[in-house]
Amino acid sequence: TVERRLHRLTAASRALLSAAAVCGTDFDFDLATAAAGLDRAAALDGLEEAIRAGLIIDPVERAGGFRFVHGLTVETILRDLSAVRMAHLHWRVAELLEAADGEKVDAAMLARHAVRGAQRGDWERAVSHARRAAAHSAAACAYESAAAHFEAALGVVDALAPSGEATNRLRLELSLAAADSHSCGGDETAARARYDSARAMARDLGDVASLARAALGTVTRWTFADSEAIASLEEALAAVADRDPEMTARLEARLAQALYFTPATRSRRERLCEQALARAREVDDAGLIGDVLNDSLEAMFHSDNRIQQQSLATALYAAARRCDNQRLLLRAHAWRIVVSFCRGRLREAEAEVDTVLALARDLRQPQFLGIAHSFVAALAIARGEFGVAEEQAKLSVRLSQRINQDAASMVWFTQMFTIRREQGRSTGFEGRDGVRLPEMTGIPGEIFRKTSYWSLPFALIEEGDVERGREEFDALMEDLDDLPRENARNTRLMALASLGQVAAHLNDREAARRLLPLVRPYADQWMVVGFGTLVLASMKTAVGALLATVGDFDEAFANLDGAIAEHEREGAVVAQARALATYAAAVLRRGTVGDDRKAADLVERGLALADRYELRSSGNKLRHLAAECGRMRTSSTKQGRNVH
Repeated sequence: TVERRLHRLTAASRALLSAAAVCGTDFDFDLATAAAGLDRAAALDGLEEAIRAGLIIDPVERAGGFRFVHGLTVETILRDLSAVRMAHLHWRVAELLEAADGEKVDAAMLARHAVRGAQRGDWERAVSHARRAAAHSAAACAYESAAAHFEAALGVVDALAPSGEATNRLRLELSLAAADSHSCGGDETAARARYDSARAMARDLGDVASLARAALGTVTRWTFADSEAIASLEEALAAVADRDPEMTARLEARLAQALYFTPATRSRRERLCEQALARAREVDDAGLIGDVLNDSLEAMFHSDNRIQQQSLATALYAAARRCDNQRLLLRAHAWRIVVSFCRGRLREAEAEVDTVLALARDLRQPQFLGIAHSFVAALAIARGEFGVAEEQAKLSVRLSQRINQDAASMVWFTQMFTIRREQGRSTGFEGRDGVRLPEMTGIPGEIFRKTSYWSLPFALIEEGDVERGREEFDALMEDLDDLPRENARNTRLMALASLGQVAAHLNDREAARRLLPLVRPYADQWMVVGFGTLVLASMKTAVGALLATVGDFDEAFANLDGAIAEHEREGAVVAQARALATYAAAVLRRGTVGDDRKAADLVERGLALADRYELRSSGNKLRHLAAECGRMRTSSTKQGRNVH
């Protein structure tokens, strides 16, 4: 066994191997010799002895480098060392690395040994080395590593630093640095915990700048109605009290973002964003302006202010370019995709996706990698490329779920349900690992209580359960006044479009009359779910369907012609097949001379798409319409014969 082979070694060999094991599986002979306090001749004898015992090999990668044959050997040696002896060896290695040429020393290695040997050495030097290693990692966008070094430094401070205000301030500074690194690396749970503890420390120390910095960190895109985060921003904003224009601008914009899911806050959010942007422009710092613009886009993301969103996104891109901030540029490109989706410019969005993917990879931003893959999935769904869409949706949820499990699950569920619905397989679909959307408790009920149900009546009807679809539709129409009035994350627009399609399918004129004035203002937009989770169709389709239901066929056909032209321009084949079916149904509803032939032409075009892309749901509806065209043609022929 390893224990027996180690026991047979001389004291010098065991001493060398103890120091070597502290260095790691791979070790430098000269460093281990010096750490063990051996002269070179004794160390060489000990090394040769260990090689003969089959414990060490001489790798060819570099001169002076050796390797333990098995990690189990290292574990056995370290297990037999006392805590005091191990700390002593770690600190001795750290001192030797400190004395070496700084350019050649691995900062992470030095920090690791200094931290582990701090109790036998100098805790302040250990903290300094950990911070230096964290800075090296952050500069290389290795944020998880940076966070680990800051956490290690905090461990040293908690264990060894004397009590007092100076130590408390150091602990606060390290906590904020660790939180920032966790956040950059996508670990929002760890980041939030550190920001919360830092906020409490800053309050106790009366450190307003740190209080504000901690408050800023509590809010991200995945923060829903969080009263604690809102309170922390309100507290920090009151404490800063206009004394620092830059920090005030940041706090105002972030507070506006935090209030997004709080009902009846739109006027205040608009005011906060305007004030923040005015302050940022007065400071004339492009990075600050960009951060405020990004938060403003999050805070004012509604379906009725698309021109404002486009203007803000354009300004954000310009600010990011001006300050040459790559992380800000990543956000700017992502917003350009979202804005393009909402404008129905899928090809423009597609041209941005590779840039977002490349920047997210280079900057090691897992949350934006997840977002980028969800963009690719959304585009693939629109194009009818369901295999690609499912693969990209899986990539997205794997990358995003550790940042926010509920938000990631909602995106995955929404995309996969849409894929299954288009494939005619939505019945009984529960979602990843059997998770039903209403069970995702982190999603605020006030906003998303019925998100999974807006498309349920239509899905039920398409699956053939018209009676239950009608029941669900009637229930939703009764709650029409409860729809999110501020279009939060496009839920209102999605709900209205889905309800409009059902009203048309059921030929419910009363429901259509109620829905039409709510849907018509959005005719020039596309239905987009969330921040680009889905880009479904031109709203002209829903408007046209409702107009045909109330009997205004000329305007209905004008809207449907427009929708079909937009879908064709952007290659949105799924939306196109559905629009052609909606158009054919509207033509059949009008029922004038020649409408059977016009409807049949529309159905033929739709079926060609449905068959090519295996759109079973649309295909079933189109085949049903084809049968109706046949019946109408037969009826017209009989009437003609009777006339003669």
